[in-house]
Amino acid sequence: MFGVNVTTSGFGVLGQVNGDNAVGVAGLGSTGTGIAGTSTSGTGVKAASPEGVALRAEGATGVVASSPGGVALRAEGATGVVASSPGGVALRAEGATGIVASSPGGVALRAEGDTGIVASGTRIAGHFTGDVGIGTDSPGAALEIDRGASDDVGLQLRSTGSGWGSGLRLSNGVDGDCVFGTFAGDDGAWHFTDVLADSDRMVIDSDGMIGLGTDAPREQLHVEGSIHSSGQLAGLSFMDRKVGDFVANPGDTGSRWVWYAFEGGARLWSGTDRLSVHPGQGGGLDVNRRMRIRQGHDGSAGVWLNQGEAGDRAFVGMLDDNTVGFFGAGRIAWGLRMDVDNGQTRILGNLDVSKRMRVGQSGDPSAGIWFNQDGTGDRAFVGMSGDDNVGFFGIGIGWGMQMDVHTGVTTFVGRLDKLGGGFKIDHPLDPAAKYLSHSFVESPGMTNLYDGTVVTDDNGDATVVLPDYFEALNRDYRYQLTPVGEPAMAAVTGEIRDNSFTIRTDKPGIRVCWQVTGVRQDAWARAHPIIPEVEKPGAERDRYLCPEVHGQPADRSVFAPVTAAG
Repeated sequence: MFGVNVTTSGFGVLGQVNGDNAVGVAGLGSTGTGIAGTSTSGTGVKAASPEGVALRAEGATGVVASSPGGVALRAEGATGVVASSPGGVALRAEGATGIVASSPGGVALRAEGDTGIVASGTRIAGHFTGDVGIGTDSPGAALEIDRGASDDVGLQLRSTGSGWGSGLRLSNGVDGDCVFGTFAGDDGAWHFTDVLADSDRMVIDSDGMIGLGTDAPREQLHVEGSIHSSGQLAGLSFMDRKVGDFVANPGDTGSRWVWYAFEGGARLWSGTDRLSVHPGQGGGLDVNRRMRIRQGHDGSAGVWLNQGEAGDRAFVGMLDDNTVGFFGAGRIAWGLRMDVDNGQTRILGNLDVSKRMRVGQSGDPSAGIWFNQDGTGDRAFVGMSGDDNVGFFGIGIGWGMQMDVHTGVTTFVGRLDKLGGGFKIDHPLDPAAKYLSHSFVESPGMTNLYDGTVVTDDNGDATVVLPDYFEALNRDYRYQLTPVGEPAMAAVTGEIRDNSFTIRTDKPGIRVCWQVTGVRQDAWARAHPIIPEVEKPGAERDRYLCPEVHGQPADRSVFAPVTAAG
């Protein structure tokens, strides 16, 4: 039974003393409850001691206080409540407000025991006006937990609900309402949430995948939106998928790559910059080694060049398995093409390039671009043939065309077919304002021309000496003689033999202009003769080298298997 009876008004228990060591209320019991106070609407137990301990309880259960409609326990004093129970509950308080303890200069509430405090209330289980320390009597924050050397969990939030039952919210209302929180959801994910927006900002799912801006990440890191990197080490680093460990400097192995921006350009690094893109003047795409372009599912292997708003305007690449060249999207079509086996090159027009492209040599024999056509392997190469020559290389002919980068002298190994040709120079009489152009001299055969002047002797005879290779190089000789200075007759008296021929005039001392032609008969000319008239192959019938001059559309060109849509 209880030591003090219940009363319906006034104090259930009143203890008042003035001595320094006196105790206002003491309840001692070896196995029961030292002090118990129950009030249906008031305060179950109230203790006040401005300078001492307001309430001290020791026992199997130190203090039990309940008040369904009021405050179960209120203690005020230098030390509000000290309760200890080595084998039970030090302090249990139940009510609309479980515990109210205050101590302006001391400890508001100290509870020691296997179970320190059990407090429950429909509104407030416990109310503390000072800092709360768990495992420490000198907390440096509103709540400080000190587990010492223990590896046990310091704070655990548990719930069987779908969301915030196991959650923690952080809010700051200084510059406007701001509430963020985190909780473990019943979906197995860890949620970091903007509470006011009712939106997850970050989610870590049960497989460890992280989602930013999405609550359903599909990769180890899934970002719904853009990623920004800045600072001295800004960039994106990624490893070769077959390399397990991090490699700081991959050298030439390619085991780690980094995309980064520097000095106005984007760069791809792996040991050194392998590729860079610069938008400014003189920039473009800079590749530190050769670049190989394969046909894949396209009509041919090559590079399309895009100029401003006009779209794809020109193409450099393979016309077919054996021909490399330049393609224009307008009427000219394939303006230049070279047979990769014999080096035969055809030029119909010019090529416009919208941006420079730099290809470095690095560890390769030369800098340039290989072209791969329809799975047949590398068929042609455009690039440097040495430090001073650039040209076209075909796997059959080798270097079919080479140009000296200093002098512009161009060498063609194969035959050069063209619609026309000539020279264009600054006009000798007005070089600042005019050009002068001349056409080539054309012939149905491989004709060589030699000319000169000779003066006949006192007998009217003269011998013309030709180069010592003349007869080895030429056949089918033709002669022309023109006397100069006065009327005279001239004739060839001895045809070419031992690389010379003789002439005679009807008068002595006559100056004669001579001209000799021959048709080439060297080994290359015999192997590649020019046949003046040939029938067009079936695929080129009703097609034209230059369709517009015949009033035909561009798609009637013989070079039109690959079009702008190819």
